[in-house]
Amino acid sequence: MDDTVAKVLSMRKKSQQPAVATPAPEPLLVSLSEAARLLGVKIYSVRRLARRGVLPHRVIGNRWLIHFQTLKAFANGTLPTKRAA
Repeated sequence: MDDTVAKVLSMRKKSQQPAVATPAPEPLLVSLSEAARLLGVKIYSVRRLARRGVLPHRVIGNRWLIHFQTLKAFANGTLPTKRAA
């Protein structure tokens, strides 16, 4: 087989391999509506958890935001709970 043909076939095989997709970075903060969508609950349920202090959040302007890592910990049941003194 000719060297040129071998090179072309080699290049074709390499280009047909699927590209490895890099995962998208996790968001730092999510809105209440996004948190509700991710948890599979209604937005007022997430708002109630935030108001009661069960789900830590930040208010920036008029937007309630939750740290994505906090939301993951809550979903996994590993979020530390507040204990009554």
